[in-house]
Amino acid sequence: MQATRIILGGIGALALLGTAAPGAPLGTLAAPGALATLDLASDTDWTLRLDGGEPRSVKVPGGGWNSDLQQPPIQVLQDVKDFVLYERKIDMPAAAQGQVVQLRFGAVSHGCEVMLDGKKVGEHHGPQVAFEMDLTDKAVAGTQQTLQVKAYHRRHYLKPGQSKTAEVAVGWDFPEGGDPASRTEASTWCDWHGNSKVGYGILRSIALVVLPAVQVQEVFVQPSVARKQLVCAVWLRNATARERKVTLGAALTSCNKRDWKYPPIAPVEVTLPARGVMKVLLGPVAWGLGPDSYWWPNIPFREDYVPQLHTLDLTVSEGTRIWQKFPQRFGFVEHAEGPFFYTVNGVRVTGISDGTPEGGISYYDSYGRAAAFLPPTGPATGCPETWRRYMRIGINMNRLHCSPPTTTMLDAADETGFMLVAEAPVWGNDLSRYHPAYGPTTYQDLGRLCRNHPSLARYSLTNEVREPRGDAWSWRAAIDDLREVDDLHPLVFELHDQGSGRVDGVKGGHAFIMEHYTNIHEKVGAGKGIRGMGEHFWGRNSMGEFAVGVRTLRMNDWCYMAGWCWLNYWPNFLEGMNHDLHAWKPQNHSDRKDGVDGWGSPIVAFTQRSLHPYLLQDRDILATNPDLPRDEAQGRAGWLYQIPDCTVGQPVERHIEVFNGGLFGDQLTLRWGAHWDRPDGPMAVAGADIPCQIEPGCHATLNISFIVPPTDPVPRQLYLVMESLKEDKPVFREEFTWLNVISGK
Repeated sequence: MQATRIILGGIGALALLGTAAPGAPLGTLAAPGALATLDLASDTDWTLRLDGGEPRSVKVPGGGWNSDLQQPPIQVLQDVKDFVLYERKIDMPAAAQGQVVQLRFGAVSHGCEVMLDGKKVGEHHGPQVAFEMDLTDKAVAGTQQTLQVKAYHRRHYLKPGQSKTAEVAVGWDFPEGGDPASRTEASTWCDWHGNSKVGYGILRSIALVVLPAVQVQEVFVQPSVARKQLVCAVWLRNATARERKVTLGAALTSCNKRDWKYPPIAPVEVTLPARGVMKVLLGPVAWGLGPDSYWWPNIPFREDYVPQLHTLDLTVSEGTRIWQKFPQRFGFVEHAEGPFFYTVNGVRVTGISDGTPEGGISYYDSYGRAAAFLPPTGPATGCPETWRRYMRIGINMNRLHCSPPTTTMLDAADETGFMLVAEAPVWGNDLSRYHPAYGPTTYQDLGRLCRNHPSLARYSLTNEVREPRGDAWSWRAAIDDLREVDDLHPLVFELHDQGSGRVDGVKGGHAFIMEHYTNIHEKVGAGKGIRGMGEHFWGRNSMGEFAVGVRTLRMNDWCYMAGWCWLNYWPNFLEGMNHDLHAWKPQNHSDRKDGVDGWGSPIVAFTQRSLHPYLLQDRDILATNPDLPRDEAQGRAGWLYQIPDCTVGQPVERHIEVFNGGLFGDQLTLRWGAHWDRPDGPMAVAGADIPCQIEPGCHATLNISFIVPPTDPVPRQLYLVMESLKEDKPVFREEFTWLNVISGK
């Protein structure tokens, strides 16, 4: 991007407001109801001073000032001690006269102060999360002004007397050292230094937005499936010098062009104080449109699935004057907790997840630079394709490991039916500690970014903090911080060596612990609370271990399970990524090839079967084949490796676990038969249909019994071929279970 891009808005021009500059994340420049938006990203308009030194050119955002894209490169440890100072000129739009002017940042790591014409505007402390800063009092319409952003190095926030622990949040940040002193410092911060690419400074986007002086400042759409109602909280701002008597109107429309018979929403008249903000509640409004109007995850995965999305069209008017029209997209969905599982719209759902660390994959500021997380540039590209690739494997959600999502990622998940767990940029191991001044900002920024997106399943508040739990555990306050802006979505802590169970907030609310690296063979469920396995299966090429482990975890009723991370198993799985660019080197596989060990290969097919919602699993075979499949080369999975014997003329009983991992319907049929030598070999036992009733999200054991027929020769293989039917249609086929038939003599 070479020049400032101005997007004019206003009534009648709202369609332009969501348009992002080429290469910018979709939605980061979207400012509903704005009068004008200036994209301030540029490769040429900014200069940078390192610790107050001489100015040099810098690309903004460019992956951060320390990325490989900056020329010449700047080393994060060796070249900057405390801060960098960004500077550029802004031609302040004439439309800013008498209106509200904001800077909108995709993120600044690890914190910043902002100056306009040398006068401080404000400050923000916390990395990787989008935030806004108000310039209204210092912006002069129609003039050229100088913008400066003083961005602080992580060192600036080190705990006094410490060389490692920061007062501000620190995510997956293991920089590489330069000179000997920097290499020593890097090793102090983390043993894995040099294996991440976390951008510093201005990240993802930066835009100047002009908004009406009377405006919608915030919106929180709050659907309830349980109560079949909709409530919306709207914060109205009056930036003028006198009070305003305004009307807030609202209407519902369909993003899917469906002819829903939406309920009317009564307008609300309020008096806004001069230079004040007022919270207004719309509703509750009865929602009687039924389950078809709900947002549902894409489970089981369908290529052409389009979730239901709606728009709440808000209008702020004063007499005959319309101050602003503000569209807010949402999905009617409710993510909640059950006794030992999670639900979506009241239906039990098992989360099969990835844990993607932004700094551990291919680029600096991956989510803002990598094609896999940007808008599509053609068929099967961009972030919608990324989420579909995960879903084709059987992964239905992603915990964005220490990496808050971008609006692009949230929008794409909304539109494809993928679920996200948004995690604060907090990695433990003594890199971060909770700070009572900086902590709330991080969590509230995260909540405001994510809360209106139906794809948001829950929030993760930390990853692997090591401070021992107890009543005085400082991170309990994070529960309260997040609930101040979003008290609807479930909360979790991703923790290692901190046990399991529930953690209560200081002021209310709670979170559950998602465990790491514990016993996947433990049976959980009723009476044991919500138990999830947030990270596991760390082997260098452990796709097969992940596949078998997920079978075990599903059998044992864990409500959530994830490896770490899928891109370590398959570095070129996503658009534009590959092994050479992959930053996390300790555990990763070389680039896979389709048909060999990529798409269409036996190991990937085995993984897809293991993760399938309607899995059929012989319980005894899983118990005797519980671990990593043997590598049989060319992508083949050597599993089964312990084959049970059966005897000619003797009875056989097999215990088959039938999974109903879909979201609708409880009537299934297990159809089975036995074949000699191979799945399509001669029929040995005709089998039968066994109907069963299994609630969505649950599983049950059915028994298959038969007498082993006579055969010559022996030993011989007897394949059990099983199908799961739903509404008389096969939804899953299992033909890789066999027995060794031996002579009874």
